[in-house]
Amino acid sequence: MDAFRREFLKWAGTGLAGATASAVVAPGARADVTAPIPAAGTSSVHDVRTFGATGDGKTIDSPAINKAIETAAAAGGGTVLFPSGVYASYSIQVGVDLWDFHTEDKRSIGAALDFLLPYANGAKQWDYQQIGGFHGDALLHVLERAAAQYEDPRYAAAIEQLGKGKDDPETVLLRPSLVHFHLAV
Repeated sequence: MDAFRREFLKWAGTGLAGATASAVVAPGARADVTAPIPAAGTSSVHDVRTFGATGDGKTIDSPAINKAIETAAAAGGGTVLFPSGVYASYSIQVGVDLWDFHTEDKRSIGAALDFLLPYANGAKQWDYQQIGGFHGDALLHVLERAAAQYEDPRYAAAIEQLGKGKDDPETVLLRPSLVHFHLAV
């Protein structure tokens, strides 16, 4: 893996993964975990199954996941452990303002969006095929949240540009300036 890809994935992963932390997990979604699993039984590990999660892919595990996160936060931190399984969930409350979170080396959602914005609005060509194709319109919903959070006019302009020609209700609602009402008389 080349140095650019490694750095990009580290940097963007910190930012954009956080942006979607409250997103609904699609049915059958799975995560590949490569981090070492902490030893069970230590006080800093909070197994979601202890709090009632089933991981069967059918039961909504959000309440148990949120309880494990709350318990870890109340204990001053720790690891929330997801044993192997498929965890169906609605919004998960991580208790951290990810929009204003910055790592020590300044990685953040805003920094990741600033990197991606020239590619999204067509100012730069996406040349990093080892990462895969880039579709700027996939950022519409994140840019809407970012425009409100950071009050940055570049994000609002990108929403307008990326949403042109899209008339699906979700996209139109993100662009209130393009919503027009016609009265039939």
